[in-house]
Amino acid sequence: MRKNRKKTEAERIYFAIFGEGLPEVLEERFAGAARKIEGNYSAAEVDDYGRWMERVSDLEALEYAARFRGRLGILSDKFKAMVYLAETLPENYSRFINENDNLIKGYWLCAIGTFSSIWKLFKGMMILSFKKP
Repeated sequence: MRKNRKKTEAERIYFAIFGEGLPEVLEERFAGAARKIEGNYSAAEVDDYGRWMERVSDLEALEYAARFRGRLGILSDKFKAMVYLAETLPENYSRFINENDNLIKGYWLCAIGTFSSIWKLFKGMMILSFKKP
């Protein structure tokens, strides 16, 4: 993979969710799901989504704030589709199923997740407020 190559929509969404590169098998699966999702939206909504994708680097913050504000449903739907698809891969089993009991670690991760979510929501709200699609 060349460093200067522009990342695909699927790569960007997967990275926003999981913080790593997209498994090759998901590229084609996501493309099919994305076409079906886009079919549920008007051409104007798909164009608006495309403009946001071009202008925003932190898709996680954008999706969180957009979902909170009831905007850009197409982005939320594509995030959901990627999670569903990623869940089917055996290598992602440990991301979705926790087989270890550790109460302290659980509380710690909840606290970190809370602060991270607050930051992403704030950042996403700023993106929605100050960037235009």
